[in-house]
Amino acid sequence: MRGLRRLYRRALHFFPNPIRLLYGLEMEELAAAAWREARRRGRWTSVVFVVRTARDLIVNGLGARWEEGMGMSNGLHDLRFALRGLLRRPAFTAVAVATLALGIGGNTAIFSMVDAAFFDPLPFPDDDRLVVPYNVPAPGEGRGFAAFSSPVFAAMRDEGVFAHVAEIAPFAVNIGGTDRPERVQAAQVNAGFFEVAGVALAAGRGFSPDEAAFGGPDVAVISHGLWQRRFGLDPDAVGQAVVLNGRSTMVTGVMPPDFTLIFEGVDVWIPTRVDESAFTITSAQNNNRIVVARLADDEPASAAAARLPGVVDRVRARFPAALSDGQQIHLVPLREHLYGGARAHLTLLLGAVGLVLLIACANLANLLLVRGEARRAELSMRAALGASRRRLVRVLLTESLVLAVLGAGLGIILAQILLHMVAPLAPPSLPLPIAGLDGSVLAFTSAIAVVTGLGFGSWPAWRGTRADLRASLVGGRRSTVSSRGRWSLGRGLVVFEVALTAILLVGSGLLMSSLHRIRSVDPGFDIDDRVIAPLALSRDAYPDVDALNAFYRELLERLTTDPAVVSAGLGQFIPLGGASNWGFEVDGQLDRGLGFADYTLITPGYLEAMQQRVVRGRALTWDDAREGAAPVMLVSEAMATELWPDGDPIGQRINIDTEQQIWREVVGVVSDVRNRSLTREPGSLMYFPPVRLPMSAPRGMSLAIHHGGAPPPVPALRRVVASLDPLLPVSRIDVLAQVVGASEARRRFIMLLMGLFALTALLLAAVGLYGVVSYGFSLRSREIGLRMAVGAQRGTVLAMVLGQSGRMVGLGLGVGLVVSAFATRLMGSLLFEIGAVDPRVYLGVALFLGFVATVATWIPASRASRVDPASVLRGS
Repeated sequence: MRGLRRLYRRALHFFPNPIRLLYGLEMEELAAAAWREARRRGRWTSVVFVVRTARDLIVNGLGARWEEGMGMSNGLHDLRFALRGLLRRPAFTAVAVATLALGIGGNTAIFSMVDAAFFDPLPFPDDDRLVVPYNVPAPGEGRGFAAFSSPVFAAMRDEGVFAHVAEIAPFAVNIGGTDRPERVQAAQVNAGFFEVAGVALAAGRGFSPDEAAFGGPDVAVISHGLWQRRFGLDPDAVGQAVVLNGRSTMVTGVMPPDFTLIFEGVDVWIPTRVDESAFTITSAQNNNRIVVARLADDEPASAAAARLPGVVDRVRARFPAALSDGQQIHLVPLREHLYGGARAHLTLLLGAVGLVLLIACANLANLLLVRGEARRAELSMRAALGASRRRLVRVLLTESLVLAVLGAGLGIILAQILLHMVAPLAPPSLPLPIAGLDGSVLAFTSAIAVVTGLGFGSWPAWRGTRADLRASLVGGRRSTVSSRGRWSLGRGLVVFEVALTAILLVGSGLLMSSLHRIRSVDPGFDIDDRVIAPLALSRDAYPDVDALNAFYRELLERLTTDPAVVSAGLGQFIPLGGASNWGFEVDGQLDRGLGFADYTLITPGYLEAMQQRVVRGRALTWDDAREGAAPVMLVSEAMATELWPDGDPIGQRINIDTEQQIWREVVGVVSDVRNRSLTREPGSLMYFPPVRLPMSAPRGMSLAIHHGGAPPPVPALRRVVASLDPLLPVSRIDVLAQVVGASEARRRFIMLLMGLFALTALLLAAVGLYGVVSYGFSLRSREIGLRMAVGAQRGTVLAMVLGQSGRMVGLGLGVGLVVSAFATRLMGSLLFEIGAVDPRVYLGVALFLGFVATVATWIPASRASRVDPASVLRGS
């Protein structure tokens, strides 16, 4: 013992003289008492004590000498000390940093989307001056829809409502002229489109007024991608010709890379060709153009909005029946038009990932509490060397900030990974801007790191410095007793984590249940073993209806000779793949005014290919499609029930051309389909043969093929089309089941992210529960040993530990489920045929969370039940 005292006195020379003179004797006495306790516990404990004491004397002594030269308040020393302490405990550091990275990374990724959608400038000059007019049919009908007819657009332009105004009408176009025909997305635009966008073309120019006028030459502006594919970025491409729908068209300019305005993926822009002197009632009813306008400089949107009633009056004066009573036009900022639909979903995701961050912070606080308990002897030694409690708290807070910064660094990497995972999964119906991590996002991440480090490190730091010096150094009983308060705080944090996890699990469960209910909805047609191929015939090659129908008929006859094809037909609008509506009048019900219904053009064979039934009357035939045939049509069951609830719809007449008054006879009733969405009840739907109608020429049709379980006859389809028209591309063949699935891609995407966040929260909560139970067992090991020494059975101890964790989980679960009943009401727009409080979902969450909690608790509980009473009592 005397030899060890001499060695200890020599080791104290690592400390500065003032500290050695003031505290050396007391440190020596405390070390001697600790040495006697170590010897009593065994040889191995004595060896560990000597090694740790030597390490602490050297490290703390040299640190104290450095502090004497640099000053105790130097922040660089606190940082160095924090890093050194974290490196000495790599397991603790790894768990803490990973926990924070999960929370900070998710928040950074979602916030980057929020920042890009609502704060980052759009890629247009003075983007805050861009607005999208919305068509509101009557007051009180919400925001309306962003579509207008050509006469309404012309009135907006002529009334001088805006500084510049553009119209955009999307369509598809076939590019020929080579051995690789291609079908691409195109848009009809007016000459003012380029002034509204305010972009500098990569090459060439836009349209001149003469080129954009009715009867002007065939010209086009192409995308940068098409320039690369077709011309190899040749600068001389401007002025060359490209074949569009069989017509030679001169390229006047090339858009800059990645240009997008309203519609994504557009490769060709051509002038809108409208004879404004020949506007009719039909053209005034055809709302097929989106309008984007640029406000005049220094003019508020309210000034432009005040001139919009004049637009409505001007159109109504020329076409009284074209606009409904109370017609209004509202202005919506372009940013709101692009991302307004994603606002609620981004807010939901940001709230969900915020809960994950809170759970991660609670876990960090628990880790810091346990680490503070393990470091009480070290902190007591530093206090003995003269460090104040304020100084010790600052040291621990520095360590918390270092953990937060490391977690933020790893979180940024995780955010980048998450963004690259999200980008290909986000559906077109939910435009989520995938942006980089710019300065504002990094500032947000830094703020999270600081708040996390200070907010959830301060309480453990304050509690960790409330140490009894002598008891901490000799491992006395008082330190164990004082640790019970820390364990109580840890249990409270676990309750908090479980409650937040329950909220996320309930939200995910409700979304999952809604999606399951949607998938069980009968769409009204068969989606299995069917493919869809869009086709578009050029006007020059097929100038009239008979030429179009001859091609369609020959195509179907050749296809159905293939053994793999059960049935085939063409339709203008495939259910859930796009829709359009049109106004109509009913013979004998003119007092009800103009009604509206969705419509589509179909060929014979289409209903069989989609497995839709003709429940009354007959189907359409090729004779109905020829030029000059008697005008006939089919209606859906819902439309028949609405118009003739007590009568026979067969033989009734409907007029869809209010100008020429052409009445069409209803010859059949077709079974209902969910045309626009699986979540909407079947509505009115009109079916016409492929003849020229007021609203559309039947040039763009989608081929539906039922292949009966055999491999899709894609080669046969391409071979038949090529034999009939070598210039007609078949660039896309879709599986009908995927088209239907895409209609609910928004719900599926939100459910996927919510599920990911909920599982992350569940993992963090399980880790936190495991840690608290393990720590609680270490504090109560002597009590458990005594219980077993006096006869307690292993099962009793196991039940005691599981019961304590069960009470924590039960309390957190109860709080979480109660809060969920109110929080999930914000998800109403995403739920289908299920309320915010669904007993099955809540029961499932309770059982699942209870099971995970039992698994997380079982390991420390099992270890506690296997305690050897004799060894515990000897250690006491």
